[in-house]
Amino acid sequence: MEGRTISEHTLTSPFPRWRLCVFLLLGMAAVCWGRQSRARPSGRISRNAPLKVIQLPAAKTSSIESVEAVLARQQSLEAPTNIRLTFSEIGQLMWAVQGVTISRVPGMAIPDAMMPMKIYVALPDGLYLYLPNTHALQQLRNTDVRPALARAVLTQQNIPFGGCQIIVTGSTAAFTSQYGKVGRNVMMLMGGQMVQSLQLQALSLDLTYIGVNTINALELRRVCRLDRTLTPLYFGMFGYAATRVAEPVAEETTVTTEKKVLIVTPQREFEDQELFQTKLALDSVAVDSRVASLKKGAIVGRLGTTDQADLGLADVKVEDYDAFIFIGGPGALSYATHARVQELIRKVVAERKILAASGVAPTILASAGVIKGARVTAFANQGQTIALAGATYTGAAVEKDGLVVTSTGAQVAPQFVRVILGLLADQ
Repeated sequence: MEGRTISEHTLTSPFPRWRLCVFLLLGMAAVCWGRQSRARPSGRISRNAPLKVIQLPAAKTSSIESVEAVLARQQSLEAPTNIRLTFSEIGQLMWAVQGVTISRVPGMAIPDAMMPMKIYVALPDGLYLYLPNTHALQQLRNTDVRPALARAVLTQQNIPFGGCQIIVTGSTAAFTSQYGKVGRNVMMLMGGQMVQSLQLQALSLDLTYIGVNTINALELRRVCRLDRTLTPLYFGMFGYAATRVAEPVAEETTVTTEKKVLIVTPQREFEDQELFQTKLALDSVAVDSRVASLKKGAIVGRLGTTDQADLGLADVKVEDYDAFIFIGGPGALSYATHARVQELIRKVVAERKILAASGVAPTILASAGVIKGARVTAFANQGQTIALAGATYTGAAVEKDGLVVTSTGAQVAPQFVRVILGLLADQ
């Protein structure tokens, strides 16, 4: 009885009720705070966030070819090859299709996110959105969707898909909001103007293309995972004509496919265009080339593009290759003090193999002590280093001295590779 009396007293006393109310209020506050915290942005990067942004080279605003000549060439277009384009070429295409329309008056430009027209670019290393205000590419996916897009749009197998695919899209809702009933017509007219500029620019760059106007919007959206509010207006596959990539070497020399070339790059911070332009020129004549780096696997360029190293430097056998090409870039400078690389270069020279380097990479040859007395060129800021190594810095676009070939960088890659191929043909 006593125990029960104490219990009833406890439940009916004012103090415990007050305490119980406080606990209930605190509990409710904690629940509400938790819900608000979950509603706030966490500050974490979403898994769907863009992977990287590539700043494109500034576009040129003049050329020596007339509009009439470009228009005439539209009547006889070849199918594009699948070899990747350079960033200079991609940047020029992006400028023509949308970049040239952006106001450069401070405060007048429309933010990229509010653009009613959006341009997507499919490259070997992923799908990108063009940012016209900053003239850059924002990566959305890091897989090559070009083959899937070509099959989805053309519903055919074994077709070319180009080195670069461009998709022009528009937001019907955005145009209708601004122009009312004629909004869709305005969008279609603007899309047509953009596509015409794009195709003329491609021909001016000596590129070719396949333009598709009647596209399967549902399939295109599925492959690219496009927002449903966007209407695909145009799909184009752009690239080099087969005759263009084969012509420069065919005119000067013939190289057997038995020749093997090793391209050496740093694991990170290689010069993107030097590597891809060099590979482009070698692929155009079917020369067997491999890429080596510190270790096998992914390599990342200065501009963020990725590729694969076929083997690590520890696995390289000099006797397996006829020529060695060192690619420049900020990361390549570390090879100037890398013992394995220096040993490899000296062995290449000792076995009388072709030794080539572009951009800043001739500095690696200088550190190995193999260019003393030779005529050498390189990226301009490496001239003093070359001279201190006992070589003559010429500053020429491409320089050949015996079996050593050097160049100033990506801009002269085709000429650089032609000299190397000439040496290969003589061996």
